[in-house]
Amino acid sequence: MELNRQESQDDVTRFWREEREEGAIYLAYLKKVTYHTLSENEHKGSNEFSHLMWETQKFRVIKAGTLEKLVEYLYIKGEMDSTYTNVFLATYRTFSTTEEVIDILVERYINIKANKETKNELQDIQLKTIKSVLSVWIDTYPEDFRDPPTYPCLNKLEKFARQHIPESDLCIRVKHKIDKFKKEDNNKSDSSIEFHFNLVEEVDHLIVAEYHKPLNFCDIPNQTVAEQLTFRDAELFKRVVPHQCLGAVWARRARKQGKGGTVAGSVLATIDQFNRVSLRVIATILKNADLKTSQRVKILQKWIEIAQEMRHLKNFSSLKAIISGLQTNSVYRLRKTWGALPKESLAVFEELSEIFSNENNQLASRNLLMKEATAKFPDVDSANKTLQRRNRMKRQSWIDNVSMQ
Repeated sequence: MELNRQESQDDVTRFWREEREEGAIYLAYLKKVTYHTLSENEHKGSNEFSHLMWETQKFRVIKAGTLEKLVEYLYIKGEMDSTYTNVFLATYRTFSTTEEVIDILVERYINIKANKETKNELQDIQLKTIKSVLSVWIDTYPEDFRDPPTYPCLNKLEKFARQHIPESDLCIRVKHKIDKFKKEDNNKSDSSIEFHFNLVEEVDHLIVAEYHKPLNFCDIPNQTVAEQLTFRDAELFKRVVPHQCLGAVWARRARKQGKGGTVAGSVLATIDQFNRVSLRVIATILKNADLKTSQRVKILQKWIEIAQEMRHLKNFSSLKAIISGLQTNSVYRLRKTWGALPKESLAVFEELSEIFSNENNQLASRNLLMKEATAKFPDVDSANKTLQRRNRMKRQSWIDNVSMQ
């Protein structure tokens, strides 16, 4: 007689109860595992079973705990739980620091290795798991260790690896990361992330290097402005450190962190760029009090056309910045200007504004982002027949020229 230990479709996992112990709260689950007892006919190719056996297994998932317990759960089971490890490494900054977590992991590794009296297979697996966690941490969240000019956390890890696990590649990995950071930091003339939208500052033109000819804002192609803003937005978004978006980290954004700037510097840089674009929209329309209504209409129409190009490029950041600038009270109350705006441009503005409606917690924009996240082409359907035709032509040109990626 032989047991087939493969779980059947009837196996279920159910929450049982909450268990507490000193320093931690666990969620206990019960899992029913069914075993098939194979009959003699089963070995001869028959699909018959003599009978079924099952047992209930209990396992726990940590819900809350002290920092020591949360770190302990990274390795205590022996094998690294990739889901928990990723969650912990993504959120620990809300209640601790990189140095504190490293100190606990290093201390636990040394204590486990030094405990020779109760040496067993589980301890070897735990030591291996701690090394794996440290390696994953360095590779997945390198910004946690970028603390120029001395890089204390990396140096602490290098010293630990050299003394206690010289046979591991952790020491080489840490050295490589230090050298890489030093090289990158030395090549940066300015460590802060900042882009300026200087399309129109004190003068109303740009100098074209090729012809040395000044261009008015309205003479600059809409696609050029949209592409340049999208390029800058992309550079900023690629530099965003994900954990800086966490609420608890974001709440500490005003606090200085040594010479490294604010706690959420990469996120603040994207917000700063958004505000610069929005304020520039307002400035081009309002800063010159001598502008005639017809001139303001051209500028207003220009920004709406640029916003439509943003929609085609799926750049929702600068698109919203432009719409926000046009919706400010100081611009929106220009009744004569809006009244003289062509109906088609007004229809485009209204459709683009609906994307960022506050109704149902901006449900429209969130659904659109989910829909187009990995789409090759934007979904720019419109109720306006003229816009429908224009969007179809635009889409076909992308397909023909393979220009939209």
